[in-house]
Amino acid sequence: MADTPDALIVGGGVIGLGIALRLQQQGVAVTLLSRDFAEAASHMAAGMLAPGAEAIPPGPYATLCRRSLARYGDWAEKLETLTGQSIGYWPSGILAPQYGPPADATAGTWLDAATVHHCQAGLSDQIAGAWWYADEGQVDNRALAQTLRLAAQEAGVNIQEGVTVQGFQRQGNQIQQVYSTAGAFRAGHYVLATGAWANDLLPIPVSPVKGQMVAVQVPPGHDHPQPLQRVLYGPGIYIVPRRQGRIVIGATVERVGFTPGNTPVGLTHLFAEASRLYPVLQNFPVQDCWWGFRPGTPDEAPILGPGPADNLTLATGHYRNGILLMPITADLIADQILGRSDPLLDAFSWQRFHPAPAAAHSISPQPMQLLDRSTPATDQPVAMMADSAPLTIAGRTFQSRLMTGSGKYQDLTVMNRAIAASGCEIVTVAVRRVQTHAPGHEGLAEALDWQKLWMLPNTAGCKTAEEAVRVARLGAGNG
Repeated sequence: MADTPDALIVGGGVIGLGIALRLQQQGVAVTLLSRDFAEAASHMAAGMLAPGAEAIPPGPYATLCRRSLARYGDWAEKLETLTGQSIGYWPSGILAPQYGPPADATAGTWLDAATVHHCQAGLSDQIAGAWWYADEGQVDNRALAQTLRLAAQEAGVNIQEGVTVQGFQRQGNQIQQVYSTAGAFRAGHYVLATGAWANDLLPIPVSPVKGQMVAVQVPPGHDHPQPLQRVLYGPGIYIVPRRQGRIVIGATVERVGFTPGNTPVGLTHLFAEASRLYPVLQNFPVQDCWWGFRPGTPDEAPILGPGPADNLTLATGHYRNGILLMPITADLIADQILGRSDPLLDAFSWQRFHPAPAAAHSISPQPMQLLDRSTPATDQPVAMMADSAPLTIAGRTFQSRLMTGSGKYQDLTVMNRAIAASGCEIVTVAVRRVQTHAPGHEGLAEALDWQKLWMLPNTAGCKTAEEAVRVARLGAGNG
């Protein structure tokens, strides 16, 4: 068994590294376990700092993003001072071009077509204007990850690379140790920051959302070494310039589990949308293409704060904004572990997805305590489960007991959003109405991700007993 640190962090992306650095700087001895540094979602991002351009609606999530954006300059300066390396922080502002007039007011400044084309040459003639977000920008996400790792190591964090955690051993309301491919590790406090893989260790609703990306390079001899001077956040595409002539294009949104690889369909979509928005780059040579897995949650907001054990903290589910949220996550989680919890964390509790069990088994933030080494441990790994028992139907297990319908929504987009926000895993469908393309049911079967959801057919729309029996039998065989 390894030496016992004060805190053990599971996950080696920018979130885990940021937390490790902040804790170590405050006198906490930290060990960080990383399965594969190169696999972290941090490496597949574009590094945008864009809460306004992403049109995040007002609320706790927008507040979290804004507070993190405000901290980036300070974090960049300190990281670069500690390591002597640049993280590519560039508060260049972000343009969000529109192909039509603005539909809604936002926190940005609206620029008409003439002003936009003067601000950034080479945009499509179809652009009718753009929102301008002067306080937003980017960092080089890969440089950020490397610099954070170096800063954490130099601060004294014990980084164990190539270690896969297999389970938590829990006794009462305490984690006793974690089991891994490198043996058992014990600590006074544990932090789960494994991104898209969090659900492998805890029954929390984090799932992988694949994103494909590509980069082109401004060719030698071009009129300007970097003709794109601002991040472009367009409809369905974003284009991010780097200072060395590299231009990053992203990203697809694919709910295909952990299916790896770039695909012709994904890359074609990226090239087509990027060329439509900024035609200048369509003849630039391709430099690189890659993919990664974002950690998505049903409401697309992160899971932060105390977990389902007194000495366990969660920091996962950052989806598309892990890079943006690194500073605020590191600060808030480090403070919470040390007993200085911010009320903002309440909005991001794992318990929001399990409201009924949470009322009876509420976990309050606990200051970090060193492990009592006299506590006996069992020899076998036990994957930790939430306090509420899962629901099992016909041999299939569900974490949510909520079942939702699929009819009478305004449109399919509203339906998808409502189902995602509910956190449910079972959706009832009027199969007969879908088959007959009844009003409001056109395209419904294709609109939902049935790899993630379980269809529970109902007999609505059946006109005879024979039809109803056939649909009921279909439901009995659905898996």
